[in-house]
Amino acid sequence: MVTTDCRNLFAERTYFMNPPAGWHPDPVDPNVDRYWDGQQWTDQTRPRGPVPSPQSVISPAPAKKRRKWPWIVGGVIALFVIVGLVGGNGSSETRTASNAASSPTSATKTQTPEEAEAERQAAEAAAEQQRQQREAAAAAARAEEEARQNPASYEVLGERDFAMIVKDPAAAKDRKVVLFGRVFQFDAATGTDQFLAYTSPVWEDSDYGYDQNTLVVASDPAVIANVVEDDIVKMYVEVQGSYSYDTQGGGNTTVPKVAIRIVEVVG
Repeated sequence: MVTTDCRNLFAERTYFMNPPAGWHPDPVDPNVDRYWDGQQWTDQTRPRGPVPSPQSVISPAPAKKRRKWPWIVGGVIALFVIVGLVGGNGSSETRTASNAASSPTSATKTQTPEEAEAERQAAEAAAEQQRQQREAAAAAARAEEEARQNPASYEVLGERDFAMIVKDPAAAKDRKVVLFGRVFQFDAATGTDQFLAYTSPVWEDSDYGYDQNTLVVASDPAVIANVVEDDIVKMYVEVQGSYSYDTQGGGNTTVPKVAIRIVEVVG
């Protein structure tokens, strides 16, 4: 049996520095731990347990600091829930617009060069069509005005045809006809762009043959600038409908209304 002196000698050779006092592996018997008093081995032994590795010796973890962020996050979530409940009655249109704005499919699609070119050509075609429509409308207006200035484009009426127009002027609206008449009022009361005349579809030998009261209006006063009261005139007119006015005798009368385009003073 190895004596304590032998152990101490062994320890002196093994430890070039004195280890701290405590239980250490016996330098002779590996199955036990022997107590080292800081100077020498003692007779106190104990069965040797597993030697802890340096990694297994862990300092006690410091007490964790209580974190506040879970409470903050919880509060924020609760706030959103409350806001959602309060705003749940919002209009479906608002929610739909919001969802549409956030939807990936609502993003503007980038045009390919081919699509851009097709769009440009379509725009040019639409602009060209509009230009052609304007030109066609202008040409039609010119042709209509030329026809208004052409005496041959106005129809000569018989007595019965004229009676039908007098009966229902609205039904004959825009008809271009020839009328004869005697101007009986063309003064400050009528103005410079219209007059009243007794009319007939034919030339009458007597002034009393003109017996249909008619309102004659001119879009351009220059057309009737040379006409005065009591003139006998040949007029190329378009039927406009009827016109009602108060008479000087205190009554009211309704007469045919025509737009004069060409006028000839014939008597």
